[in-house]
Amino acid sequence: MRSTCLTGVAMGIAIALAASSSAVGGAATLHVPGDYPTIKDAINAARAGDEVVIADGTYLGAGNKNLTLDKAITVRSANGAAHCIIDAELAGKVFTVAINVGPDTIIQGLTIRRASVEGGGMRIQGSPTVRDCVVTDCFGFPGIGAAVYVHGSSAAPLIERCVFADNVDLLGAGITLDSGAHPTINECVFSGNVAFMLGGAIYIHGSASASITGCTFVGNLSGAIYNQSFAQSTIVNCLFSGNDGFGGAGGIHGGTAPIVNCTFADNVGPAVNGNATIVNSILVGSVSSAGVPLANQVSNPNNFTISFSNVENGWSGAGSNNINADPLFATLASGTWNAAPFYDAEANLTVYTDTTAAFIPGALVGLVFNPDSTQQRRQYIAANSATTMSVHGDFISRPIFGPDNMFVEVNDGYAIFDARPSAGSPVIDAGMNAAVPRLVLVDLDGNPRFVDDPNVPDTGFGRAPLVDMGAFERQVPLAADLNGDGAVDASDLGILLGAWGSSDAAADLDGDSIVGAGDLGLLLGAWTG
Repeated sequence: MRSTCLTGVAMGIAIALAASSSAVGGAATLHVPGDYPTIKDAINAARAGDEVVIADGTYLGAGNKNLTLDKAITVRSANGAAHCIIDAELAGKVFTVAINVGPDTIIQGLTIRRASVEGGGMRIQGSPTVRDCVVTDCFGFPGIGAAVYVHGSSAAPLIERCVFADNVDLLGAGITLDSGAHPTINECVFSGNVAFMLGGAIYIHGSASASITGCTFVGNLSGAIYNQSFAQSTIVNCLFSGNDGFGGAGGIHGGTAPIVNCTFADNVGPAVNGNATIVNSILVGSVSSAGVPLANQVSNPNNFTISFSNVENGWSGAGSNNINADPLFATLASGTWNAAPFYDAEANLTVYTDTTAAFIPGALVGLVFNPDSTQQRRQYIAANSATTMSVHGDFISRPIFGPDNMFVEVNDGYAIFDARPSAGSPVIDAGMNAAVPRLVLVDLDGNPRFVDDPNVPDTGFGRAPLVDMGAFERQVPLAADLNGDGAVDASDLGILLGAWGSSDAAADLDGDSIVGAGDLGLLLGAWTG
C-alpha cells in the first residue's frame, strides 16, 4: 500500500513537471545560480530546446569557463551584458561551440572578458547565433582571434549587435576567420582592438569569407580588416574611423570584397588596399603616421573600380560618377580634459572627464571622438554623462597602442566627430540605387536607406528616392511628423484631430492659421504607417 502511494506521488510530480514544461513547448529554464551553482553545471544539465538564464553578477572560476556548447540550447543573461560578466581571469577560454550546432544554439547578452588563449572568448566551429554580447579585454598574444576564432567550412555563425573592444593578439584580435568559415556579422562595434601584425578588428584567412553589414570600426591597430582570403567577402553600410594601419591600410587591406555604402574617415594609412569594387562610399581624411594628409585614399589604384563615391583628391582610375568634395561632416564638440581619467574595472570602461562640459547624458553613445588631438587614433563612445565620456577597455594601466603608445592626460584636447552628412552635403542623393543589396533597407543608424532630400539636387542614378553616398542616409524631417518619431501615423493623426479648429501652429501644416481639412489632407498624403 505504501509503495502504491509513493508511486502515485511520484507520478503526480512527473505529471506536474510535464505540464509545466508543456506550457513552454517542452523546454525548461535553468537558472544560474538559482538552480545550478555554475554555468557549466547548467549547460551540462540542459537538453535541446532548454534555456540557461544567468543572473546578474560576475562569474569566475573553473565552473564558469572552458564551456562547451554542443546542443541546441540558449545561454543568456537575465538582464543584459552590462549586468552579467563571465571573467576567464586570464586563464583559459569561455566558450567552445561544436561543429554540429546550428542557429538554434544561442549565446545572448553576456560580457565575456579576460580570456587568454586562441579563440579565448569563443572558439566557433558550428553555426550558432551570437547576439548582444560584449567581448573585451581578451589577450591571446602570440596567437589569433583573442576574442573570437571562427574555424572550418561548417562555421557559419550569425554574430549581431555585439561589441568587440580592447582585445589584443598577433592577428585578428577581435575576430579571426579561417579554413572556409563564412559568418554573417551585423550591427557590431569593433573598437580599440590591437593586432601586432594584421587585422586589429577582423582577420580573414585562407578560404574564409564574411558578410559584414552595419558595423562600426574605430581606433583599431593594424587596420580594421585584413583579408588574406581568396574568397569574396561583402562589406556594406560600415564606418571606418580613426583606425591605424600600422604601415598598411587603416580601413581594409587585401581581398576582393565589394564595398558598398561605407564611410572611411580620418584613418592612418590608406583607406583601402587590395582588389576591390567600391560604390556609394566616402573616402576622406587618410593621413600618414605623422599626421600628414595622403595624396591617395587607396593604394595600388590599378586594382580598384570606384563608382558613385566621394574620393578626396579625386579618382582617375576605373569607374564613374565620382566626386571630390567636402562631405560636410560635423565636429560636434571639443574641449580639454580637466580631471585625470580613471578606469572602472567592474564595467571595464575608461572614463574621461571635462567638468565644464554640458553633454546630454547618453546622447553621445555611438559617436566617435579623438581623446588627444596630438594623435590620430579615435575611440568609440560607449557611455556618457553630462561631463564624462567612457570607452571600452583599460587605457590607464596601458596606453592607446600606436606609434606613440599614448596615455591620455589632464589638459589634453579632445574632439567629438560625426560622420553623418549635414544639410547641403554633396553626398546626399548621389549614389546608385542598384548597387545597394536587395535586403539592405536601413543605414548604419537603422534609419531608412532611401530618403529624398528636396533641398539637394539628385545627382545619383536610379529611381527616386536616390541613396546617399556613405554609411549614413541624410534623414529629412517630415512636416507631418507632429510627434517627431520619424513616422507619420496614427499618433500624429490623433495630435492633429486634438487641435482641430484651433490655430495651433504645430498642427497647421498648410499655414492658413486654422487646423482643418487641408492639414488633414497633407498628413494623410505623407502617411508612412
